[in-house]
Amino acid sequence: PEGGFFLEIEMVYSRNKEYNRYIRDLIVDGEWQFHTKGRGKHGYLEHIVTGRRCPVPFSPRGDSAGFENFKAMLRRASQTVQPGA
Repeated sequence: PEGGFFLEIEMVYSRNKEYNRYIRDLIVDGEWQFHTKGRGKHGYLEHIVTGRRCPVPFSPRGDSAGFENFKAMLRRASQTVQPGA
């Protein structure tokens, strides 16, 4: 509406800025969906095509190895299995 105020609320996926930015980019690209915590401890990302899920740590360690492992887990989850492979 004209003259109205819009307050854009940004979803927080993780307390870590690097994780948060990376997850937001994945969701905007359209291949992943974020699901909030159900009965488990973590929210999780679900790949649209494969249906695989990956937990999202809300307060991860601050080291780069943990972030690289998280990205590798998402890459593996997004790969489709080739028939006969």
